[in-house]
Amino acid sequence: MITRRISLRQIPDDSAVHTVTATFVYSPLRPLEVRLSLPGSVGLARTDWVFARDLLLSGVRGPTGVGAVSIWPGPGESGTHLYIALSDRDDCALFRTDRDELTVWLLRTLALVPRDQEACHLGVDELIDRLLAR
Repeated sequence: MITRRISLRQIPDDSAVHTVTATFVYSPLRPLEVRLSLPGSVGLARTDWVFARDLLLSGVRGPTGVGAVSIWPGPGESGTHLYIALSDRDDCALFRTDRDELTVWLLRTLALVPRDQEACHLGVDELIDRLLAR
């Protein structure tokens, strides 16, 4: 499992900025997904968000996402930022973080489970074997 705590700057509607520490988690047991855990102080009903690792990988290069999670890179004062917009039926929030810091974490996930090799870690063959043995 690869875990990284990263500072996110929440950008509310009133242009005030609030910094929170979020935790990104990647597990080879669930190789297609990333878990983002936020503190309760961000004002969202949900504090745990699970979405495709590919969404995050694509978002560091260009705008991506439809629905609950959207990600896009943007310029910043000291480099390139990454914007993450989260929304559900009742709430939405926009966060900004350092793209390079998140990219380093993503590269670690790719070293553990390379892109297009996720199926090897799903255990589907073992499940089929067990089901057919019954």
